[in-house]
Amino acid sequence: MFGGLTKTTSRLAIAAAAGMLMGGMSVPAKAADLGGDCCADLEERVAELEATTVRKGNRKVSVTLYGWVNQAVMWYDNGEESDVYVVDNAHAESRIGVKGSGKVRPGLSIAYRLELGTSADRNGGVDANDADDAARIRIRQLWWSITDDNLGTITVGQQYPGSAGTGATEVGGAGGWEDYSFGATDALNISVYDSVAGTYVGSWFARLPNLDPGRLNLVKYTSPEFAGFTASASWGEDDRWDVGLTYAKDWNGVYVAAGVGYYEDTDNGDGNVYSGVNSDVEKVWSASLGIYHAASGLYGEAGYFKYDDDLGGVSLIDASTWYGKIGIRKNWSGMGETDIYAQWQHSDDFMGNATDADMYGVGLGQDIDAVGATAYLSWKHYQADETAIGNNVDDLDTVTAGMIVPF
Repeated sequence: MFGGLTKTTSRLAIAAAAGMLMGGMSVPAKAADLGGDCCADLEERVAELEATTVRKGNRKVSVTLYGWVNQAVMWYDNGEESDVYVVDNAHAESRIGVKGSGKVRPGLSIAYRLELGTSADRNGGVDANDADDAARIRIRQLWWSITDDNLGTITVGQQYPGSAGTGATEVGGAGGWEDYSFGATDALNISVYDSVAGTYVGSWFARLPNLDPGRLNLVKYTSPEFAGFTASASWGEDDRWDVGLTYAKDWNGVYVAAGVGYYEDTDNGDGNVYSGVNSDVEKVWSASLGIYHAASGLYGEAGYFKYDDDLGGVSLIDASTWYGKIGIRKNWSGMGETDIYAQWQHSDDFMGNATDADMYGVGLGQDIDAVGATAYLSWKHYQADETAIGNNVDDLDTVTAGMIVPF
């Protein structure tokens, strides 16, 4: 008799524990039916667990938490002094986000994304006067979208415009986490030195253009993919609009990616997205090509970027930038893919006068597949030839070593 009761009680306890592990379902009191209030305490404990569990507010829409931490040590030498900073790598700044989607019916879905960036002591924010970039949290992306499999996607909110990605097609590997085709980001606030005049002449290389625009509050349309091609168009932020066409396809082990785009900003007198100059009209043309051969691991990238700022019908800036990158990506160590690359960027008339600048460098990225992290090391050299104002700008060198850990 007592043995049977013990076995029955044990089974009930196991069933209750299993119920808790399978989602916190409480066991009805009459399932025990031992003639008393023996399960009240158990139900109370289960209720407490349910109250402290993080849940989705809308069970019909998925929720995915994602992000990464990207910290590095950066050394620079501007011809007059050198220094070392611990930085958040602005090429792929640390961030956290939530995204998800839900199906309305077959072929029709709704999605969303909310992404925050830390922007704490970015390598593009520290300067030669030992002033760290102010730590802050900013909204990177905040949008919802509606997708019809046959008609395409409408996205509303803060996001990348339709021409994003057309000026810098990335087909590299692990090295892309450190520097995906944005030449000057790590030199934004580092003042350079005029050795002839014996004075600093400002953050010279901060004016080199990025090959892609930043995120804006937009309405964007993205077409379905057809034979490798995808078209996009967006509008917002008081008369900023753009169009883009990208291509991506694998041809028997040779991956080819390309893009062309046009961007125009007619918001009078604002600091424009690409150049930062206050002008009436900013026009940007972009094109890029990337090729990756899977068997050998060899890859190459090329990009072209041209922008024109007008104020009152007079051209303030009429500049061009060319970018190139070659590399090889292979899993030689068994740890993960290793990416070794060299890159070069040239900009002419980028300050609206006879100012030319070059950046070249080499880098190494190493994937650590066991934890999904990537370690990287890069060196970049910047030099300028400024003849309109007469400054003799010293060269600038940076070395960046760090790791990105996604979650």
